[in-house]
Amino acid sequence: MAYKIIFEKPAVKFIKKLSGKNLLRVRKAITELSNNPYDVSNVKKLKGYKNIYRKRVGDIRIIFRVRDSILLIAIITIGYRGDVYRND
Repeated sequence: MAYKIIFEKPAVKFIKKLSGKNLLRVRKAITELSNNPYDVSNVKKLKGYKNIYRKRVGDIRIIFRVRDSILLIAIITIGYRGDVYRND
């Protein structure tokens, strides 16, 4: 059964700026996550956080939270590798 995907504001803001190949790659990666967030390539659990993971899509990182009990994935933020982990 597929997970439901919800997007937080920073993720939506970043996706609106994307175009071309990067947009297609991010959309494909999110579709893969909805099928099974643990069985896809380039997914790692973030240290120091509970149920928060990142998926690598080239230079772009998708940071997301998984709630298995209700089959929900919340895309917290999406950004380029150098910027996404900063807490500005």
